Amino acid sequence: MNILVSPNMKMIKPKLENMYPLANWKWEEKGPDAQHLTNLVYQKFSNGDFSDPKQLELLYLRKTQAEIERESS
Repeated sequence: MNILVSPNMKMIKPKLENMYPLANWKWEEKGPDAQHLTNLVYQKFSNGDFSDPKQLELLYLRKTQAEIERESS
């Protein structure tokens, strides 16, 4: 199960559900909180619940500002 954490779930959740209708995600709406994230990471790491960082897939919801400006010129 993948867990998605966002400070603004209302905006992001519909977009991702539209892009990946078959995905099974658990959503957690949480603002930036370094202590909370540290606790989550520590618990998962202690339990061996982590993946190979080489397998990390980054998902960008918008193009970078440089890409937008380059395309418009």
